[in-house]
Amino acid sequence: QLRVGAILPLGVEFPAVDQTLHLVGEVKWCRPNGDTRTSWAAGFQLMDSGDSDIVQWRELLQHI
Repeated sequence: QLRVGAILPLGVEFPAVDQTLHLVGEVKWCRPNGDTRTSWAAGFQLMDSGDSDIVQWRELLQHI
């Protein structure tokens, strides 16, 4: 379970990309997804962080 408003580092992997994209995001919502003891779903707003792969993320999404 994540706290809404928390700023967290994220690692995102796509089959078409050979590397993990490192991003920073703010938790916007979090709710149980099935078994509340072990499974949660969360939504993030990605942040434009200079130490992240946000530029690569944007470029990747342009091709989807």
